Amino acid sequence: MKTNNIYYKFYPTTIIYSIFLTTLILLYFILISNEFLHYFVFPIYFCWIIIGTDLIDLLRGKVDTCDPVGFIGIFGYHFFFLAPLLFIYWDYGMSNVIEPKDWRPWIFGMGLINLIGLIVYKFIVKKHTYDFQSVKKYSTFWSINTKKLQIYTIPLLIIMFLL
Repeated sequence: MKTNNIYYKFYPTTIIYSIFLTTLILLYFILISNEFLHYFVFPIYFCWIIIGTDLIDLLRGKVDTCDPVGFIGIFGYHFFFLAPLLFIYWDYGMSNVIEPKDWRPWIFGMGLINLIGLIVYKFIVKKHTYDFQSVKKYSTFWSINTKKLQIYTIPLLIIMFLL
């Protein structure tokens, strides 16, 4: 059975936004420090382009707000792109550990491993997800009944205030 997967519909604007945002942030870091003129930025750059499409789709409303893919896009933005760049920029190391003189080759290796993992992640999501728009058509809309809420909460707030 073939499903219409919203995550892997070809949205050229999503990919363009992802590349643009990634390039803009990376250029900012390159302008403020010469430490980023190194080959370690390439796997990190491609990691963000891959995971950034999930974040951009979430921000554009293409992915449901509570969808795990959107959360992975948000956290992936930080963990796979921003955190390694900030680690190099701040030059903040670990205490109680003998550190290498230059972390950039190690971050390059970590970026390659992350890149492979993100490619596998995208493949799995592509094969095993569904279109949330079709679920949305048949789902029930839940809303809060404000009259009942006032009936129950006002006396409870008064009791809690008196305690």
